[in-house]
Amino acid sequence: MADALALKRLTASDLTFFEALYRRLDAGNQKAINLNADVLTGRLFPDLEAAADASPDGEIGLVLTVHGPDAAPALRLRRKIVKGAAYKNWRLNGEFIYDPEGQRGRFDLLKPGDLAVMAFRGRPAPDAMTLVLLAQDAAQDAGLHAALRPFIRGGRMTMAALRPGDIAAAIAASRADPTHPIASLAFDAEEAQALEDIALGGTKGARKLTRTRKARPVTAEELAKAKQAAERTGAEGEAFVDLHLTREEARGAAQEHAWVSRTNAIAPFDFLVVHNGLFTEQQRIDVKSTRGPFTADFHMSLAEVTEAAGSPQPYLIYRVFSLTADQCELRVSGDIRDFAKRLLAAHNGAMFAQITADSFSIPPAADDPRGGGAGGDAAGRRGRSLSLTGAVPDAGRRRPAPPSSPAPAHSPSSAALHSRSA
Repeated sequence: MADALALKRLTASDLTFFEALYRRLDAGNQKAINLNADVLTGRLFPDLEAAADASPDGEIGLVLTVHGPDAAPALRLRRKIVKGAAYKNWRLNGEFIYDPEGQRGRFDLLKPGDLAVMAFRGRPAPDAMTLVLLAQDAAQDAGLHAALRPFIRGGRMTMAALRPGDIAAAIAASRADPTHPIASLAFDAEEAQALEDIALGGTKGARKLTRTRKARPVTAEELAKAKQAAERTGAEGEAFVDLHLTREEARGAAQEHAWVSRTNAIAPFDFLVVHNGLFTEQQRIDVKSTRGPFTADFHMSLAEVTEAAGSPQPYLIYRVFSLTADQCELRVSGDIRDFAKRLLAAHNGAMFAQITADSFSIPPAADDPRGGGAGGDAAGRRGRSLSLTGAVPDAGRRRPAPPSSPAPAHSPSSAALHSRSA
């Protein structure tokens, strides 16, 4: 995911960065792409100059990945961002970009007025940059070029900051091929988090997208995909917790666990853990998983809150967040039964007869205004913090063992678990 995005209208001087065009155009000896200081340091990287000053050579080296024009495949190079004493602006240079082997004439389509979408990664200075070249005369670029061109008003202005939503809107407006390399730059973490919240029944996400996506409403297909993704997130989060508990047992922890929700989809908790083989030392675990950060709301159904409030055993939240294909973070709460009792009492006292709220959206750092731990404890703010890395376990791989059965003799080898203090 990019840390910053920009759009550049290429001038004849910018095109001299490409060796073939330098030879063909009579456009001076710049041999670099100008990066306007008012955008690059004024908007995107305010600490770039300090980072360059701290560099031994005063330059910002980076990995440059070039796509296009006309959706041509990735070309990976090493280049740098520099600002010489005589330059008003910064420059992307280092050496010519040559036609790749087997792609002679690749950049011949480019002409002044074509566009480069720039995605920067790294802070306080970028260490990687993706350049997507859009040629107005290329079949796969023409629509995108027309949709993005208005972001640069003209005159001396040749560069503008972009948001992922701007790129997504251009893709939708131009009906661009979904495999076009620009599609990878349209991911908006905040928008994805809002869609995930909607899919889980939250209202904050709906309010956010209603405000920010007036020109690009959420389609039925998009919402259906978000709901499917939320289901996968829940299943993968539970699989990671199963892996964690299995590893704990393999390391000698005096406990056994059952993955209850794998055999009972409507169970009001996900895992039952028995310590020392004693009924009196059981814990109920509810796993709450999101692709987003720890600060994202998690959701508890009324059935789960009711179960937690009346549970004879401690009821814990295992909060899985920042879940990707190969890692996640986990925070483990303390016992939330008191919080659940207060939440349930507040619900019952506020509702009309025969009317119930199906679920609750809970901010991780929330506290009951009447005192005592609430969302903070429920989310694990004061609990243990763990980091799990490796391949996401197969959520359907392992059937739960009853608490009376022996703990697994070894852990699955598909991932590694590392723990750290909260």
